[in-house]
Parts: sequence; C-alpha cells; structure tokens
Amino acid sequence: MHFSDMSNRTPLAPRRSGIPLKRVKYENQVGTARVTWIVMRLKYAGTCIHCGQDMPPGRMAEWNQGIGVRHEMCAWAYEKSQKAKENLFRAALVDDPEGFQKFTKMAKQAFESQPYNETMLSQMADYLFDTYEYESAIKVYAQISKKNPKSVYALVSMGAAYIRLEQFEKGKRCYLKALKIKPGDEEILDKLQRLYYRMGNYKKSITILRKLSIKSIDSQEKLALTYYHTGEYEKAVKENTLMLDFLDGARGKYPFSFVSALIRQHNYLVAIIRNETREREALKKINRYMKGKPEMFVKSIMIHFYNTYNKLDEANRIYREFLKLEIKSDYDLFSMIQVYLNQKNYRKVIEICEENIKNQTLRYHLQYTLANTFSEIKQYAKSNNVIAQMFAESENPDVPLDSEMMLLLAKNLEKMGDKRRALATLDKAAGLHDSTDALREIVRKLRKTENPKKILPYIEKLHKVEPKNFTISMEYVSVLIDTQSYQKALNIILKIEKEEKLGKEDKSILLLKKAVCLFHIGETVLAHEIFKDLVMQDRKFKDALDGVALTSIKLGKRKLGLKAIREAEKIASSEILQDDQSDLPPARVLPKSERILRKRKNVVTKPSFRYNPDKKIADMSVVKTAVNAVCALLNSKGGVLRIGITGKTPTGIAHDLKLFGKNERTNQAFEEYIRKILGQRLSESETGKFVGITFAKIKYKIVCEVNVPLSKIPIYVKSRNKDEEFYVMKDGKPERLGPKQQAKFIRKNFTLD
Repeated sequence: MHFSDMSNRTPLAPRRSGIPLKRVKYENQVGTARVTWIVMRLKYAGTCIHCGQDMPPGRMAEWNQGIGVRHEMCAWAYEKSQKAKENLFRAALVDDPEGFQKFTKMAKQAFESQPYNETMLSQMADYLFDTYEYESAIKVYAQISKKNPKSVYALVSMGAAYIRLEQFEKGKRCYLKALKIKPGDEEILDKLQRLYYRMGNYKKSITILRKLSIKSIDSQEKLALTYYHTGEYEKAVKENTLMLDFLDGARGKYPFSFVSALIRQHNYLVAIIRNETREREALKKINRYMKGKPEMFVKSIMIHFYNTYNKLDEANRIYREFLKLEIKSDYDLFSMIQVYLNQKNYRKVIEICEENIKNQTLRYHLQYTLANTFSEIKQYAKSNNVIAQMFAESENPDVPLDSEMMLLLAKNLEKMGDKRRALATLDKAAGLHDSTDALREIVRKLRKTENPKKILPYIEKLHKVEPKNFTISMEYVSVLIDTQSYQKALNIILKIEKEEKLGKEDKSILLLKKAVCLFHIGETVLAHEIFKDLVMQDRKFKDALDGVALTSIKLGKRKLGLKAIREAEKIASSEILQDDQSDLPPARVLPKSERILRKRKNVVTKPSFRYNPDKKIADMSVVKTAVNAVCALLNSKGGVLRIGITGKTPTGIAHDLKLFGKNERTNQAFEEYIRKILGQRLSESETGKFVGITFAKIKYKIVCEVNVPLSKIPIYVKSRNKDEEFYVMKDGKPERLGPKQQAKFIRKNFTLD
C-alpha cells in the first residue's frame, strides 16, 4: 500500500467532529447517578455547564443530550466536589463537637474542588458582601482573584470588605493591586484616597485628590475639605476659590453647588480668623478673598473677626446692620436663617422658611429646617407633615429619602405616643440606609420590652455593620446569652480575644462574659477559675463575685460560695451613665466602602422594574421590557439585569419600592415580586427560582442585580394575546426575532430532542 493511502494520524491532521470516542460513567455519582457522558470533539460551539466558558468547535468535551457539554477537567472537578459534599453531609449527621475543625476542612475542600465558575462565585461573593458577611465574602473574592489575577472587580470588592472589617492595610494592598492592572482609574483612586484619609495618611490622600481635582469638581471639593480638616485653612480657601470661579459661570446649571461652595468658603475664612494670633495678619488674609462676595457674606465674616479679637462694639454694630439687610440671593436666605437659628428665634425661622418655601434651590434645606424647628418647639404633627411632603417629593432620584428625616419622624411619633409606628419607621431607616443610628434606637426601644428575641436580629445586624465596635459586640454577646446561644456567644468572645488589643476594663468585661458562657456549656471548673481571677483583680466586681458564688456551690465549695454571696451583698450596684460631649473639631465624614459592579459580557440596565417616570405610576409595559431583557439573557448565554441605573448613573430602586404597601417596601418584597413576575410571564414557570437576585449599594443608591443563568432550552415571553415572543441579545440590547430567525438561532444554539 502506498504511503499516501494511509490515514493521516499526525498531530496536525484535521480531526473529525461529532463522533463519539468513548462513553464515561462516574462511580458513586452524586446528583448525576446512572448518567452516561459521551467524550467527543465538538461539532458546534457550546458553553460548559459548570464553568460557563465558551467551548469552540473541535474541542474535546463530555456531552449528554439532555444535559449539555462540559470540559473534561470540569467534569473531573465537579465529581470530586460532589463526593466531598456527600462526605460533608454524612459528617454533619454525626454529633461530634470536637470534630468541628475537621468538618470545616471538609467544607473548604468541597468548595475549592468544584469547577471554577466566575459568574457563580461573583454572585455568591456579592450576596455575602451585601448581607454584611464580609469575612466569607473575602474568601470567595480571593478565590476569584486567585483564578483570575486580573479581575479588578474582585480586588476592589475584596478591599472594600477588608475596610468594613477595619483591616486597612489589607484593603490598601487590594486597591494598589487593582491600580497596577488598571492604572489611573478614577473610581479606584478615589477609594484609595478615602482609605489613606481614614488611616491618617493625609499627605497621600491629598496627593491623589490633587490629581483627581483636575478632572472632577467633586474631587476638588473633597480636596478643599481635606485641607480644612487637616488645619491647612489657606489651602482650603484657595482650592474652594477655584471651585467658586467655575461654579459662578455655571450658576444656572449648578445653583445649589454654588451656594454650598460659598457656605464652605465662609467656614474656611472663619477658621483662618480663629487660628491666626495676629489681628493684622488675619485681616490681610481674609481681605484677599472678600472681593465680589455678597454683602451678607462680608458682614458675617467681619462679625466673626471683631468677636475673635474682642472688639465687641464693632461686632454689635455690624450685626445690627446685618439684620437690616434685604435678602437678595440664595446665600443671603441661608445666612439669615442660620442667624435666627443661633438666636433660637424659632418664630422668625419658621416665618422666613414659609415665605421662601417655593425656592427650588434651597427647598430641601428649608423643609429640613422647618421639620426640625417644629419638632424643637414640640409641634410634632406639623413637623411630620413637612417630612411627609419631603418624602412625597423624593420621587426625584436626585433627592433620596434622608435617614436623618426618618429618625426625626420616629422621634416625633414617639413623643406623640405612637411607639409602634416609631419603631416601624426606625426599622425602615435601618433597611434603606444601613443606618447605625436607627439600629441603635431600635435596640434602645426594644430593650425596654425585656424580650431579647426581638432585639436579636437588630443587634446582630448592627454587629455585622460595625464588627470592630467593642460595645456593640458585647451587647450582641449579652443578647446571645439571654437567648441561650452560649456557644455562638463564646465563638465571638474567642475571636475578639484573638484579634483585638483590649484595655484592662474591656478585658475584664470580655472575661466575665466568657466565664458565663463556659459555665452554661458545662465547663464549670474553667468558669470558676476565671471568676476568681476577676475578683482577685477587683474585689468590688459584683458580677464576678456572683459568678464565684454560683460556680462554687455547683462544685460543692459551699463555704467559698456563701462568702462570695455575703461580699456581693455589701457592694452597692449603681451605675452612672454620662454622655461624652467634648467639643471636638468637625471631622471629614467618609462614606462606607462599597463593592463595585462586576463587568459582564451581557449587561442590561433599567431605571426601574415597574415604575413609569413619565406617568409616575406602576406600568406593566415597563415590566414587560424587563421581562424581555431576562428572556434575551437566558437565550444568550446569561448575563445580568441591573435595575436602578439610568444611563450609567445609579439612581436606586426607591421608585419601585414606593409602589408597594407601606409595610412591604423592602428589598425582600421586591425580590419576591420579580421572581413571581418572571414565573408568570416566561414560558418556563420555574425560571424565577433560578435567577440570583442581590442588592448592592453603589454611590449611596440601592441597585438590584438580577443574575440570569444560561438556559439549556429556548425561553419565550408570554404576551397578552397568548402568543410567545422570542428575544436574544444583539449589540448589547434585547431584540425580538421573527419566526425564521428564531428557528435558525435555536438550531444553532440549542440541542433539542
């Protein structure tokens, strides 16, 4: 036989596709028992059911007609992971407290051995971050970063999680790594400068802000504020002057920004006056920046000047002139109100605010002032009416619901005797804003009910939001002890012991709680020793004496127990709580670190799911466009629908939440509604159960992410006339296909029986 007649078996020879090479069955399969996989070279492109990666034609793969295709390595990893999960399940059935570490190791093995699917891991990490499980989120982000070292999303989000845990150095390292991958990224640089400020490295924060201020007016404002709060008042004034020059020319476009910048300029100049020891030098400095400013601005600065240098007659003369001035601008209006507030002349404050309430530039400020003033003079119903009006007008995305107003509303309701509605308002504030103030108020009010089970969910959330706050941690531990969750309380105590450096008093409190937990889980001897050590350190520590008495009697040491009881009875148990009201300089308020949205191949953004901004009502045609988008994503290898984004700007889901009943305006109710609609409007009624829904806080707005998986069968939208519409993603947008295009797309992308 001639050589040319032999079949070509060289490595470069063309391979035949779609021909079964062998059949594979996995021993002891979990979840895929009795399923046979066929190993072949793919004839058509596909997507791995495990990792979600594209698989080109000619690639070796395992295939099953009813399930799909997968990489051979993914198949091996999946089966290994499933076996580890089965072992984990069996181990969980065994009551073995000492085997907890072994159990944890098995769980880690099951998690790490599964096929790498970045989309699935990202959804998991984001969900953990958004539910305050920062340590768990870090582990998942770390796995993404390990498999995909160039993932900026994973690094920045992991950095934000570290910062929430106050592990600033680790957070900084994440941000710096992200900047190496994406140099000059403004969002990452802004996060880094905020972190440097929080760490006390003001020089580096200012260096970054100076670079950013060239392009962004917001960064210019932050730079001026940073100079101010670090005592460099002249630099703050110079930077703010540049802002004022820009805003003066764009006053029509940024009216409130101009007024705000003028108010800050006033504060910066007053700071120069108060920190300059020489009168002449102070006057010289402030005169440089007075030219062209409103008359009220100039007179207000001069009042501060003369008061600072004890020229009271001059100060009083200018003050009388100031009160006679006519209000000519928005700044004048703001200044006059502040003067009367300082005098506590509430009648005049209310009069000026009501006269100028139609001023659109300062309307929110005027309403805010009115609500607080009415509350101050105990006209709570009027205060609540103003707040209700503010909430009604917050349909505008640029005017979000204010947590301070919600707290004021709750305070008014409590003063009026409506404690139930006050608590409901605080609950809503805590849900919408992650407001620690609201959570603290809820805990304070519920503490009076003496029902620890009611307090538990709120103190638990507060602990997650502020995990390094020792006072909150101890209150959480106390509630866990009251609800008999001793082991959980002990785990938190052991973690604090390991990670925190505590003072003598805090350490005593921690040891006391530890001894209580140990006693209740049966470690009486160890608890007894801790109680005794605490009494040795402080003979008047009544709680420790009580502990000695209890454990002594339990251990049969009756004499020692009775002695401890007598000593405890002699000690007067009285505590005086004092509020710390030291006069400290204002600090630059930093927003909480936020994760970022992951970049995806298929992303659809919508301002709302149900709300029509033109009609200002619920509109099912808006819902239809969202359902179409989910359908298109299901048919086009999956992706994400982001609700609460207009263009590229996060505007939040407040509009959609307002369409629910007052007691149902929660993320959970919104999620249930989305799942219900998808089940009703898509051809597969179970589809709503398989999408992942998370709620991220981006630039102070809550955004809903609907993570849509790849569908293995064609999905249709059911229309009102009982017709079925087929959508796919094209050029980044959902597009409906006609019958011929639809049939061609399905033949190419789906394997049907």
